[in-house]
Amino acid sequence: MIPLAFAPVVAGADDDVPALLQFAERYQRQDAPAAETVVTPSQESQKPASRPVQTRETSSQRKQLAQLQKTLREKETRLEQQQAALQSLQQELTALRVASSLTAADKPTPAPDLSALSDFASGVRQALNLTPQERKAQAQIAEAQAALARQKQQTEERDRRIALLEQRLAALPEQADKAWQEKLAAAKTTNDKARQRYEQDKKAAAAELEQQKAEAARLTGELQQQLAQLQKERDGQRQQAEQQEKSLKTALEQQKAEAAKAIGELQQQLAQRQKEQDVQRLQAEQQEKSLKTALAQQKAETAKATGELQQQLAQLQEKNKTQTEQAKALEQRLVTATTESAQAVQQRDKATQQADKTATELAAAHQAQQALREELDGLRSRAKWLPDTQSLKKKPEQQSYAAGVALGRDIQTMLAERKNWGINPDKIVLLAGVIDTFNGHYQLSDAQLTRTLAESEKAVNDARNQAAKVQTSKGEAFVTEFKKKKGTQKSPSGFWYRIDYTGDETIKENARVDIVVKESLTDGSVIQDMDRSGKVMSQPLSAYPPLFREAIGHLKNHGSLTMVVPPALAYGETGYAPQIPPNATMVYELRIVDVDNG
Repeated sequence: MIPLAFAPVVAGADDDVPALLQFAERYQRQDAPAAETVVTPSQESQKPASRPVQTRETSSQRKQLAQLQKTLREKETRLEQQQAALQSLQQELTALRVASSLTAADKPTPAPDLSALSDFASGVRQALNLTPQERKAQAQIAEAQAALARQKQQTEERDRRIALLEQRLAALPEQADKAWQEKLAAAKTTNDKARQRYEQDKKAAAAELEQQKAEAARLTGELQQQLAQLQKERDGQRQQAEQQEKSLKTALEQQKAEAAKAIGELQQQLAQRQKEQDVQRLQAEQQEKSLKTALAQQKAETAKATGELQQQLAQLQEKNKTQTEQAKALEQRLVTATTESAQAVQQRDKATQQADKTATELAAAHQAQQALREELDGLRSRAKWLPDTQSLKKKPEQQSYAAGVALGRDIQTMLAERKNWGINPDKIVLLAGVIDTFNGHYQLSDAQLTRTLAESEKAVNDARNQAAKVQTSKGEAFVTEFKKKKGTQKSPSGFWYRIDYTGDETIKENARVDIVVKESLTDGSVIQDMDRSGKVMSQPLSAYPPLFREAIGHLKNHGSLTMVVPPALAYGETGYAPQIPPNATMVYELRIVDVDNG
């Protein structure tokens, strides 16, 4: 039998010991009689360096395997001998039983000699006390021994019964001899059946033994294949290790060369830096000497200047004293002159007031005259262009007049929009430009008109862009604060809303919804308040714009919410002149007045 320890297992933590050697080491530790091959610490930690070491390890393994196979064959031979002895003893036992049936009643039946059988069983137990991998076969033989013991007990019981029957046979008359012989034959038949069962058990054990031999041969072949594979892998690993060692040596040499080069460069840089530091130190010393010399000169000049300033101060003090005396005399003269001048000033003020009054009256008269002249010119020009009542009674003239009114309103809207941007055109001058255009007579040249118009457009665009930036900043700040309020949410389309009151009745898709809306800017300027004006919008839910349809979808009947809409979802970069500037963030307070669900 091949020990089951040779079954393939995964290698353990000993990476330097081949897996097959680890298997053999485990088996040898379990099999005490076999010679152990101890793996010393140096062997465990030392990696194979060359091919001869691997050859010696393989040869040692093969020797161990051959020794194990030899031990196995010896045990098989001993088992066959013991089986032959058992068969011989069985034949002797059968012969004794037959002889005992024919012996006279007064002749005692000799007890069968079972010492050989006991020795055989002991030998079987000794032979079966092998490795843990043979315990399966040992258990089967133990079962056979138990069956043999039971058969032995049955045989002893039958022998006892046979002896009892023989005693009773001797006492019975000759007429009962035939019936007794039949019982004896039946007992013999039972004994033969027991012997046959024993033979069958023995054959089954032999067949299982042959099966285990075949399994052992198969496992041996697999182990040999694994050993060859391990040797192949060991050779590949050794070659890889040699290549890696060469690569590492080459890389190390390169690193050494690069390090030496770098060290040389660093040494050169260090020497250069040392030279620069020496030069800087010399320059610093020279500068220090120059500063000391300059400081000494400055101190001397300061002392000299201080002396001169002190002399000048004394002279100024003396001069100031003289000037003070002169000032006192002048003050007295000034008082006298001031008194005389006050009288003259009063007389002059009276004359000046009279002259100013006259000039004011003259200027007022001149302005009144100029205003009258301009008004007269304007009236003359307007009278030239104004239609009379009779001409406006005709349809073409009425349509023309209506078109002019619409154009005037557009101009007023444009002026109001630009006023919001900080640009205030002169209406009279603008109207003069319109009239001159219709007259075909311009007070500016074409070049002046082109240049001035470009400047005007640039100023308008700059003002508009600035207003858009201001609105963007205001809108972002307002949204930031609005988001902080409790209950504020963001809709899928992108506007923010807060439900003030959810409502009381669900709105169906085909319902007719009445709403009021208050529209305002982020600074609170109200654009439109339907609630205040008493207006209500009533139409089917599907007819509302997507923005308001989504807002209504968050409410029930009589519900209300506040929504903050970014420019992209409202009036965009254009705005809505004159009240809504470009890039304006809009605030809507929406309330559902009533719902008709049909």
